[in-house]
Amino acid sequence: TIVKLALVLAFVSAGLYVALYVEQIPVTKSMSTGNAVAWGGTGLGLLYVAYAYSGWNSAAYLAEEVKDPIKTLPRALIVGTLLTTALYVLLNLVYFLAVPASDLAGEKAVAALSAGNLFGAKVTAFFNLGFFFILVSTLSANIMLGPRVYFAMARDNLFFQAAARISPKFGTPVVSFLLQGLLAIIYIISGTYEQIQTYMGFALAIFPVVAVIGLMKLRKERPDLRDHYRTPWYPVTPLFFIGVSVFVIVASLIDSYVECLIALGVVLGGVPLYFIWMRIVHRGKDHQELRKTLMNLPLFHGTGELLEDIPEESSLAEEPEEIVAESETNGRSRKKSPNGRSSDSRKGRAESSNGSHSAEKVNGKSNGHNGSGKSVPSQGSQNGQNRSGEDPEEDVRLAFSRGRS
Repeated sequence: TIVKLALVLAFVSAGLYVALYVEQIPVTKSMSTGNAVAWGGTGLGLLYVAYAYSGWNSAAYLAEEVKDPIKTLPRALIVGTLLTTALYVLLNLVYFLAVPASDLAGEKAVAALSAGNLFGAKVTAFFNLGFFFILVSTLSANIMLGPRVYFAMARDNLFFQAAARISPKFGTPVVSFLLQGLLAIIYIISGTYEQIQTYMGFALAIFPVVAVIGLMKLRKERPDLRDHYRTPWYPVTPLFFIGVSVFVIVASLIDSYVECLIALGVVLGGVPLYFIWMRIVHRGKDHQELRKTLMNLPLFHGTGELLEDIPEESSLAEEPEEIVAESETNGRSRKKSPNGRSSDSRKGRAESSNGSHSAEKVNGKSNGHNGSGKSVPSQGSQNGQNRSGEDPEEDVRLAFSRGRS
């Protein structure tokens, strides 16, 4: 990231210096021809601009893997968006200072053309290499994000379970990465660069509108959550965003209706697939119950606020009121306390963390004694220690088993 920022700032600084102080480059002051505004072209242009900024919310995809996300995520989103906006504005300023507006029309390699006009062929080769490095590193960052979505969906039982498989060596969702690569190959062979950009830009323009509408619906139906979903100048801000986004979507649809209709068909195709999945594959179970269980695991820093619908640990297995156990050392009998647990059992359970009770139920063993009369945790208790806290992936598997039962 530091290298990318340094390259962009070097290009901007050198470009502004050359354009303003070294040589005078003619700049067209007005692009107006007196004709009517082509709203379709304007909408498609705004669609491309929005696509250029589409990574502003990507940090949220990694929220589960971020330390102190309550403070870190807002800072990353705000600072990242402002910094990216400033760099984009400065880059476009250099482009317009270096290249006449008539030459920019229809030009794809704007950065290379600007560098050539400003610095000459030799220096342009250096900046072209830098731009290539920036594109590759940006691609690497985007590869990290998409698989996290497939992984989260699979963990919530909304996608194939294989997508939630974690690499034991790298700790990454390896199957989701392979799926992301396969989808990228399909898009690459499906059309030209402009068509792919229109597909993706149009599809990405739809989901923020749906998300903002969902935010307004949530604030209306759950007034108690308004403090958790604060929006400045509500409801003016979301309504303004929805209005501008709808204009961009409709105008783009008018200008490039074939590509936009294909993208719209892909998005709408997910609606019946969702209901088919929930009806047949998921068998109608609501994934919210599973999410409640997951969010209360130590792995997810659960607060216990969602535990009201989950059976308490004591209700998972019923024990007899009184059990007499033979002592292996002196043959004396021990009675269990009124809660149905022996003192030795309590010791074993105290040594284990949450989850040992269910582990003992599976193994069907209670704590015993060794030859010296000291209590020894049973196999189930030891399994409980390994399953809770020390092995987060095993915690997730236990949560899935509870959610399915």
